[in-house]
Amino acid sequence: MVKYIAVGSYWLGVVCALVAVVGRICDALGIAFVRIFTKGNTIDVRSFLDAALLFLFIAIASANYEWFQSRQRGS
Repeated sequence: MVKYIAVGSYWLGVVCALVAVVGRICDALGIAFVRIFTKGNTIDVRSFLDAALLFLFIAIASANYEWFQSRQRGS
């Protein structure tokens, strides 16, 4: 189960990072990137960047947890 969490969060992090990069490129070229308005703050490029970091940290933590568990089973 931890392996599926690590893989899924890794790919979600990669997708969010790509959306953030495309959004930054669009902003640099003057093209309006999609901003989703909500009752609170808008969802924009920074939100995707934060999500990418969160998902990639979850992937790293899950992979390390699985590695530590496999070492304990092997000992």
